[in-house]
Amino acid sequence: MNLRSRWWDIAVIGACVVTTLIAYLDRKPEGLSPLVPLGLGVIVLAHVIFGSRALREEDCERGRVYAIVIILGIGIGMAGSGSVAIAQTALYPVLWGLSATWRLGVLRTLAMGAALVLGAGLGRGDWAEASITAALSILFSVAIGTWIVRIAENVAERDA
Repeated sequence: MNLRSRWWDIAVIGACVVTTLIAYLDRKPEGLSPLVPLGLGVIVLAHVIFGSRALREEDCERGRVYAIVIILGIGIGMAGSGSVAIAQTALYPVLWGLSATWRLGVLRTLAMGAALVLGAGLGRGDWAEASITAALSILFSVAIGTWIVRIAENVAERDA
């Protein structure tokens, strides 16, 4: 999909910054794990350098790299705090926006869910809660992603 709106920049950067702040406030007595700003910071940096452009192009190499950065960044951040799951609200739709097909959107959704569980499980031993969060997130992401892809296909058919 070709997403031209600058609102994506606000959504990605805002979600990562707000999530880092929430993780900081949530873990204040122990201090913020450096994994949180590392994981989310890498996503913001990638977005600023090439991710924003990738969202405006059809199926490009930088989009594939950006999707990988998002997935790995979520996994790293989740190893530091469960609050990082909040960033999914913006990042799952971005993965769908970077995906040229429904199948690729589903695969990327599954990969981010797996990264969420692995990060939380390996980093904090939080396998059960992370698994439930990931399962629900994947379910809703695929449902909404399917809906958006179908709308895009209908618009493309109408404009053809």
